Amino acid sequence: MASLSSKSGNLKERMKHLLSTGDKSDVQFLVGEGEGKELFRAHKVIIGFFDVFKAMIDFDSKSERTENVPIEIPDISANAFKVMLSFIYTADLSELNGENAMDVFYAAKKYNIASLIDQSRQKIPLPNHNTVFLLYAQARLFDLEDIAKNCMAYIEKNGKVLFESEQFLQIDQNLLCEILDKLINTSELDIWEATFRWADEKCRQNAIECTGENCRSALGPALFQIRFPADNKRGSKVL
Repeated sequence: MASLSSKSGNLKERMKHLLSTGDKSDVQFLVGEGEGKELFRAHKVIIGFFDVFKAMIDFDSKSERTENVPIEIPDISANAFKVMLSFIYTADLSELNGENAMDVFYAAKKYNIASLIDQSRQKIPLPNHNTVFLLYAQARLFDLEDIAKNCMAYIEKNGKVLFESEQFLQIDQNLLCEILDKLINTSELDIWEATFRWADEKCRQNAIECTGENCRSALGPALFQIRFPADNKRGSKVL
């Protein structure tokens, strides 16, 4: 195993060495799901400075778990966990970026690491055509009201283009309802066309025919949030 001389490097470098090598580690975490799972080795004395980790360690010490059995964390990505550990050990945030900021924010919230919550929050990017629906859903989930408002304003401004995107077709019914409820300035016809395009896609995904009944079922409560254009024949059939 690689070692670090007591005369070499500063404290940050020594902590980085401990994290990268797992030397003298006494706790393991299996993080992520499926093929994205990754094993991390850590040190209780270091991560135990944070209350949630300390509670985990205290609980773990009272159980029959051995040091060789990792604690499984399926709801956090391996990349986000790596960034969090790097911050805990060395205060290094060089791998925090716009792509992983929301995942790191979630990890920091879960483990109550206040300074990392703030740092990752600042890195969450502005919405764009490819990210706005996912970013809006995440912002609502984590009570980031300012980001949610920015996303909604972006959707209002770019509605016609966004509603024709593949990303729109992948949102779930709850998010569709929330977006429809907040739209103010988007044309009724654009909303109608987008909503039934969404319903058609859900029927296709479920391998069922795009009938009026099936569209109503797919739309659920969203159906009652649509203002149908008066001359729209398909809307009449669905209703």
